[in-house]
Amino acid sequence: MVNVLLVQIMKWPTLWIALALLAPSDALAQSSSAAANLRGCRAVGGTDRMTAEQALEAAYCGGALFALSQAASYMERPARFCAPQGAHIDQVARVVVSFFESVPERQNENFVGLALEGLRSAWPCGQ
Repeated sequence: MVNVLLVQIMKWPTLWIALALLAPSDALAQSSSAAANLRGCRAVGGTDRMTAEQALEAAYCGGALFALSQAASYMERPARFCAPQGAHIDQVARVVVSFFESVPERQNENFVGLALEGLRSAWPCGQ
């Protein structure tokens, strides 16, 4: 049942953001580091069965990454990144997870800031 819900959530990115906003405040407070979000980001786009908590973690990560992707075109250089045309949120999540795993000593840093750095590294904008 949770897998079906996750597939539906992935189809409606706005719902991801709503789910993240509805999360208990203590869960959000603990979600500010890259390490705290790694499990949820790994689950984005996954098809494995997961608990409701894991689905919420995936929704939180997916919503944050979707927001970054949508805001990218409005960012000034050097903060801007240029994802390939048609990149899906699961591709964005794989880039972020790969970057987080490549810098384990930095996983205590801010999730959004480190994710943005990873996306800029993987998909820099042309001059």
